[in-house]
Amino acid sequence: MFHGGRVVRTNELSFMLGGHAGQGAKTVGDAFARMCTRAGLHVFINMEYPSNIKGEHNYIQVMVSENEMRSHDRPIDLLLALDAKTVLLHKDEILPNGALIYDRQGLEISPVDVGIGDVNIERKDILVVDIPLLKIAKDIGGSERMLNATGLGAVQGLLRFDFEELAAILRESLAKLGEEKVEKNLACAKRAYDLVRESFADKFAITLARRDAPRRMLLTGNEALAMGALKAGVKFYTSYPMTPSSSILTFMARHAREYGLIAQLTEDEISAIGMAVGAAFAGVRAMCGTSGGGFCLMCEHLGLAGIAEIPLVIVEGQRPGPATGLPTRTEQADLRFVLSAHQGDFPRIVIAPGDPGEAFRLCFDAFNLADRYQTPVIVLTDKHLAESSWTCEPFDTRGMEIDRGERLGEQELSALGGYKRYLVTESGISPLSRPGLAGGVFRASGNEHDLYGRPSEDANNRTQQMDKRLRKLDSLDVSQIGAQLHGDPDADLTLIGWGSTKPVILETMSLLKERQGLNCNFLQVIYMSPFPTERVTEIMNNAKRTIALENNATGQLAGLIREHTGCEIQDKILKYNGRQFFRDELADLVVQHL
Repeated sequence: MFHGGRVVRTNELSFMLGGHAGQGAKTVGDAFARMCTRAGLHVFINMEYPSNIKGEHNYIQVMVSENEMRSHDRPIDLLLALDAKTVLLHKDEILPNGALIYDRQGLEISPVDVGIGDVNIERKDILVVDIPLLKIAKDIGGSERMLNATGLGAVQGLLRFDFEELAAILRESLAKLGEEKVEKNLACAKRAYDLVRESFADKFAITLARRDAPRRMLLTGNEALAMGALKAGVKFYTSYPMTPSSSILTFMARHAREYGLIAQLTEDEISAIGMAVGAAFAGVRAMCGTSGGGFCLMCEHLGLAGIAEIPLVIVEGQRPGPATGLPTRTEQADLRFVLSAHQGDFPRIVIAPGDPGEAFRLCFDAFNLADRYQTPVIVLTDKHLAESSWTCEPFDTRGMEIDRGERLGEQELSALGGYKRYLVTESGISPLSRPGLAGGVFRASGNEHDLYGRPSEDANNRTQQMDKRLRKLDSLDVSQIGAQLHGDPDADLTLIGWGSTKPVILETMSLLKERQGLNCNFLQVIYMSPFPTERVTEIMNNAKRTIALENNATGQLAGLIREHTGCEIQDKILKYNGRQFFRDELADLVVQHL
């Protein structure tokens, strides 16, 4: 397609919006993404921000396409800079024939950390759109705080996208500010839109346009997890806010009345898991969420749930450690910790979803597993999965039935003639009741106990109870669900990963096929405990060449595979700078290793 003598690319865009914390980059970035989603386009959003409230550099990158988007590239087509530091840090990431939108005069007036005079834009191969964003925000809107909406109007004009698409989203996104401020934001956005469309749009070769498509969702991994928990019937959620799991609490609190649940902000992580254990003991479905540092504090109560055989779901959102580490960045370095947390031996289930669809389904499954096997279930995510946003088709909920496991009512209890809560069974799963039922009195403590829950240090009893608990997971067959092979089983190269590396590996496979003619498949490990040994061994033995791709420094999954299967992975690509893989970066790294 041609426009003004230039070849136009429609509905394929990598857009970045940057500014200092407090300028509302996330607000307008989310608004832009929702607008594209409602216009029938696929979107992937990655948000990067520092661990402070105001002043440091934030940026949000939005990938837009008519085809499914699951990851992002390093280069960008369009940069909207709300401050000088954004220009300095990202101007060289703009592709040739891309564009930069900024306000040179405005940035000279209100520099943050770096003045625009320190930035030398030596890019002759990009379109520089220098317009008075700050003046428009102040003159029309009466406030510098309207700079972000003004900038988004400029973006909309450059892309020649119908302004009413943006206006509808801004009205919705900014509604809490009141009608007067919403209208001022819209007036600012419209002035910038008109100015850029009239003076610059013919010089830019990318455009966006509405297309007919089924209605889709735009949501984060955390929102998908929370939706899975609601579908499972969670009634009690506790958390002490800790990135990247904080937004689960926000989501639960927002929907608490609608779903009849308690969303409790606690004073610390110890209280969070303690209250969740108590709620689960009382008979309701309970979940708590945290990050690695908070999970450290939860370990004692994790062991309590293990020995008292209390169903509990825990979401552990990873970020770089040790200690505080990089609080708002991403990593996959808690795998070994989660598998071994707490002293002593007890069964636990650890599952690692790779995208929002899996987050929804596996969080639902986690509650069924916790009830069925009366043991803690840990859902392991990370910042990249938790806080990135994807365009998703509506979730398929067919076959999703709630299973509370072996639970006794008053009628069953009265027929027993004495309730043995920790009865030694062949399956390792003892009959469970809830407090308050006639004939169902028992003890649940952190001590080793006899059949009734009474503390016991008898040697034979200890062995019997330990063996009983460890038998629980023998009947959990993860041979088919614990690991998935994506792609051609007879591929030349097998890429191996877990968790949030799934989407980028799938897109990297397509890039390698397109650019190098390389036929790859992908071994995704989903269940870390119990481990799908048989299936992983089969795939590893059939692989011609293997490379593990992980966001940690020690190749923790690669080590786990060797431990369970004896198979050695030939190469590892490990990234641990607090950032996730880019698809073009990963494709280059794979080629280098080959």
